[in-house]
Amino acid sequence: MPRKNLSKALDFSRSVLPLNDLVSTVNATQEDVFLVLDTNEIQALAQPKQISLSGVSNSLTQLPAFQQSVSGIVQQSFRQLNFAYGAFYDTSRQVSSGTTSKNYMRCNTVSLTSDGITIASGTRFIVSISGTYNIQFSAQFEKSDAGNDNVDVWFVKNNVDLPWSNTRFTLTGGDGHGVAAWNYFLTGAPGDNFEIAWSSPTISAVVAAYSGITSPTRPSIPSVIVTFNQIA
Repeated sequence: MPRKNLSKALDFSRSVLPLNDLVSTVNATQEDVFLVLDTNEIQALAQPKQISLSGVSNSLTQLPAFQQSVSGIVQQSFRQLNFAYGAFYDTSRQVSSGTTSKNYMRCNTVSLTSDGITIASGTRFIVSISGTYNIQFSAQFEKSDAGNDNVDVWFVKNNVDLPWSNTRFTLTGGDGHGVAAWNYFLTGAPGDNFEIAWSSPTISAVVAAYSGITSPTRPSIPSVIVTFNQIA
């Protein structure tokens, strides 16, 4: 943080750090002086050094690593005020790959500008910063065979099934329909990816999308809707 009083900055020591001499960096001016520590020094020997805003600017142009570090700090601070989010849906019919197979729900459309959440391979939702996320989804299931058939839905993090995250529901009768819809709180670090998996003992069960609905004309039905909302 900048020191408004240069003479006190020169006399700075770890044992004397008057808090009333510190100001928020949001109020920094060109005349303010920063105190920084060289991370290459051993902690016990590290001594604060003075640097002006022009020095910071010069460092940004000459030291890409410093620029990336500062940029990361700024982005993280911004995220604390504006949490990451994303909203997605899929317009395709998603079929099972087998009665004993694990299937992953896909999304092929971003329903609004996503900030901090991206999709890879259509099924993996990747977070860019550490935090706690509320993941909500709905999936429009249908089946064409007779009788009743179960469907299991659960969450996967970094290719590992999350313990106790599974839910089972039943599609009833021929041409039965059902919507799986709930939310789950998960923690993630930068680069972590999450998937929503499902399986059924019948290949008749599919995640269906419907378009061109008439009498009356009404919106199309996506097969899957997924939203991510960082809450902490």
